[in-house]
Amino acid sequence: GEGGADSASPSRPLSGTDVSAVLAVFDGHGGDACSKHAARRFHDTYERELLAAKKIAAAERKSLYSQLDDDIAVLDGTLLDLDRTFSRAVRLPGGSTAVAVAVDFVRGRLVCSNVGDSRAVLIRPGEEDAEGVAVLPLSSDHSPGPRPDEVERIVRLGGEVKADLWEQAVVLAAGGKAESCQRVFQPSGAGGLNMTRALGDVYLKPLVIPDPESTVTSIRQPNDVAGRSDGKGGGSGSGSRHPSFLVLATDGVWDVLPNGLVAEKVWDIYSSRRQLAPSASAGGEGPASNDDSTSDAQIMALTLVQMAQHAGSKDNITCMVVQFPAP
Repeated sequence: GEGGADSASPSRPLSGTDVSAVLAVFDGHGGDACSKHAARRFHDTYERELLAAKKIAAAERKSLYSQLDDDIAVLDGTLLDLDRTFSRAVRLPGGSTAVAVAVDFVRGRLVCSNVGDSRAVLIRPGEEDAEGVAVLPLSSDHSPGPRPDEVERIVRLGGEVKADLWEQAVVLAAGGKAESCQRVFQPSGAGGLNMTRALGDVYLKPLVIPDPESTVTSIRQPNDVAGRSDGKGGGSGSGSRHPSFLVLATDGVWDVLPNGLVAEKVWDIYSSRRQLAPSASAGGEGPASNDDSTSDAQIMALTLVQMAQHAGSKDNITCMVVQFPAP
């Protein structure tokens, strides 16, 4: 982020929930106070939100995970609470993006919540097994350029979205897109943030809001034996023999590497290492934990960071890759 720092929250063991893992990436701007605050408190906050949801479910005499809304509410509530605690305790101009994913292997799905322009994508085998790869965005960037609905919301509240002409000229001369120069300003002229949603950024509220947007995505193709959302299997398809990959990264990657190129590189690395060691991708249900598959994910993440740097990224970069074994 601009004048900030990236942070990540890898998973840690969870109890009393069908969620196997929860991961997050944060990209600070205006300093690193907000991103560090969010990364440090993320898992504790998630567990508190989960406990609160379980108490409500018990009072209503229903299973916590009988409704999809519960998964989303816990993750959304976590990000909103991180914003509240930072904004209340630290009156600084800084803020942070956030993209978080809860992995539910019981139902074979990923719940993703995000604010800002850090991004999560799922890379999984295409319907023809090894023929092709499906790239599924799990998040939507909250930037003025690609989100005219967000611009409309900000203008309706009295804010302004405009580009700095000098910055725009530099970006266009370098072959970039003018839409990347759009920034959010208060009526007073304060601001200049290139995001419409973020944690923190007290001085830009209520224009820049911390409200997450969420998606739910099947880890595997719906007809895969182990990929049904009800966790029962038995689909009509043959079932893929290949794993899926989750990539979470800050805009230092996505500003210079499109989703398709990231997916292509991840799959190239998987395919080449599979040829060298066919057993490397074997595994049971749950995140890959053997040395070979862990090394695959680490190599993928490092390669994507290096590719972004070689493509001209000058931003801080955080990249996390998770491999989900084949059924």
